[in-house]
Amino acid sequence: MKRFFSLLVATILLISPLSTSANTDDLFSDSADTTYETPINYLQEKGVIQGYSNGNFEPERGITRAEFIKILLANYKFEPGDDTRFTYPYEDVPEDAWLAPYIQRAWEIGLINNESTLNPHEIITRVEGSKLVLNLMGIPIPRLLHEDEWFLTYRDVRYDMWYSPIVLYGTSYGLIDSYDPEDPDYFRPLKPLTRGAATELLYNTDIFLYGTQIMSNYAELESDVFGQELTYEIPHLDIFVDVWNRLHENYYYGDEIDDEMLIYEALTGLIEGLEDPHSQFFDPPEAEEYQNVLEGELTGIGIQIDETEEGLFIQAFIINSPAEASGLMANDKIVAVDGVDVTGMTFNEAAPLIQGEVGTEVVITVEREGENEALSFIIVRAIIDIGYVSAELMDDAIYVDINLFDSLSFIDFTQAITPLIEENPEFKGFIIDVRNNPGGYLEAVKSIMGHFVPSGHALLYVNYGPNQGAMHMSTGDGEWADYPIVVLTNEGSASAAEILAMVLKEKNDAVLVGQTTYGKGTVQEIVYYNDGSSLKLTIAEWRSSKFHSINGIGLSPHYFVELTAEDVENDLDPQLETALKVLDQEIEERAAAVEEELTEDL
Repeated sequence: MKRFFSLLVATILLISPLSTSANTDDLFSDSADTTYETPINYLQEKGVIQGYSNGNFEPERGITRAEFIKILLANYKFEPGDDTRFTYPYEDVPEDAWLAPYIQRAWEIGLINNESTLNPHEIITRVEGSKLVLNLMGIPIPRLLHEDEWFLTYRDVRYDMWYSPIVLYGTSYGLIDSYDPEDPDYFRPLKPLTRGAATELLYNTDIFLYGTQIMSNYAELESDVFGQELTYEIPHLDIFVDVWNRLHENYYYGDEIDDEMLIYEALTGLIEGLEDPHSQFFDPPEAEEYQNVLEGELTGIGIQIDETEEGLFIQAFIINSPAEASGLMANDKIVAVDGVDVTGMTFNEAAPLIQGEVGTEVVITVEREGENEALSFIIVRAIIDIGYVSAELMDDAIYVDINLFDSLSFIDFTQAITPLIEENPEFKGFIIDVRNNPGGYLEAVKSIMGHFVPSGHALLYVNYGPNQGAMHMSTGDGEWADYPIVVLTNEGSASAAEILAMVLKEKNDAVLVGQTTYGKGTVQEIVYYNDGSSLKLTIAEWRSSKFHSINGIGLSPHYFVELTAEDVENDLDPQLETALKVLDQEIEERAAAVEEELTEDL
């Protein structure tokens, strides 16, 4: 089987601009051709903002606390009613002032605090404007950040400053960024928020909440590789051209040169030079097979191989594959295939030895920690269904086994569970098994998590580079959000499998049972070229919605349980047995809590 390191295919977000079809004759005379032209026109069309009698908006003028609260409430339909009763505690806001009803409404919905003075006519800062928007969105902001949660690179904001959580969340949700686009290293949190910047803050919030997101898992490039205009200067390109010419003019075996093969080898070496195990160039045959992996169709023995400096190691197995039933184990080091020594080989060199026709045998010899001698296993190659999702009832629990998040996993997941719920509508909880699941499509795992996390709740944050990222939200119904969940993990659980485990742990108090996960917290984009080749390139790092990273670390289970070779040989699964016990305990504790709450109500 072809290598596929645990993968999380990045979605490409294309946000459609919100409509701004106002009559240009009615636009503010001083907003045209400015940085804030689009957000000002947009909010003017919505009727949220007003200018001055001279027809100007004055975008560079500071905005007061009262003015910002007014447009913030107006933009999200929180305007005060005609029968406002004043109960706010602010001594410096007279009840007959124009701003009083807005301050009352803001206080009622918890937008502002309970202090005795508000200073409504004070110019607010960029960080305060961000905080008010985050408060209105209902996003809980921690008071302090741990150093590990801070990944922004602004030179004027550190993780331990009082406003750093606001800067982190405001930036992560795409609401606000650096003060000066030409000087992106500085956020300037305490700079005054201008009227123009205030409109941009609300515009960005609307885009986050309502913008159309067009998801795509690939991008086709129609132009020839060497026919493209170079965006970056390539060093020593003259040497490459000279070597290419000398190969064709002076190489003794020049008539045997395969130009296409040479280019593919050069591109492969280019990506290998990154020393990133999750980035890879595929020639057309490899690309086709890799796509089959993503689509759930594969011929082989059903193992994922991790290529390291120490050798080729088995990372995980495909469920119900010949390799899984053979006695091989994760972390076994492959030393020979059909008697051929593969120590020192790259994956690309060893893979053809492992591959072969369906129904034929291959002997895999491995070294295993704790064993004095190498172990050999005879395996019959087969067609592997890697998109397989299985489910069954175990007592009062629904057990779901997911071995890859392929393009149809979210459909298979629902189809596997629905008949079980119909059979036992009184089920009490879930056991989700992502052991040896190497990852897969981000959209697939997001769709599955939508059953457990209601729409509008943050799932994960994808960081594309310094101060650039996107928060991914649930779009599901969250119909199973209140059920206890146990997630089974091991060292073969990676990428999208780790996303599921982390999200359910953070959002649903899921309990993790098994072993520490692989620790793949990066995001890859797949680009397909018109010759059939493709590129898988690391473009981002993902973190939890609370900005925790597991990259290179993994997720530690609440209950650490090993699965030994002896267990496998005896058809035992102590990890699953523990998961069933833990779920029963969770069910009993939740039932007791409900009973106690009912008793208190009585």
